[in-house]
Amino acid sequence: MAFSMVLLFSLTSWFSGLGCGKKAVSNPIPESTTFYDLSVGGIEGGTLQMSDFRGKYVLCVNVASKCGYTPQYKDLQALYDQYQDKLVIIGFPCNQFLGQEPGSQEEIVEFCEKNYGVTFPLSEKIDVKAPISTRSISGSPLRTSTEMPTMW
Repeated sequence: MAFSMVLLFSLTSWFSGLGCGKKAVSNPIPESTTFYDLSVGGIEGGTLQMSDFRGKYVLCVNVASKCGYTPQYKDLQALYDQYQDKLVIIGFPCNQFLGQEPGSQEEIVEFCEKNYGVTFPLSEKIDVKAPISTRSISGSPLRTSTEMPTMW
């Protein structure tokens, strides 16, 4: 029996199409949308279609090249190497937390390959703290905020 598990860490607005500095979305994602209906731009162009990962575990990780957790690339790559038949790791670079990912997309790719041998997919640079229209967890009517609060 095929199954999938999706793990999301430090991602908020990507699901509303707010990658790369895009502004608030006027039409929120319909409730019937699944993870596998979503896509995001890849760091080297093209599109990462979540439907391509059906049947695998998916670990989405917010990453940066100049933060205290940067060495996680090594461990993430080791995990990916060991389990890539069952696991996909997708790195989501973001520069909104103390400017810890200031490089261009090309510089990010070069850094990750040169220093950590990263071969798992990376998205285009995204904004996770951005204006967003969203539903509250309780399912109450749509509300609009000017910035999603950061919970950590």
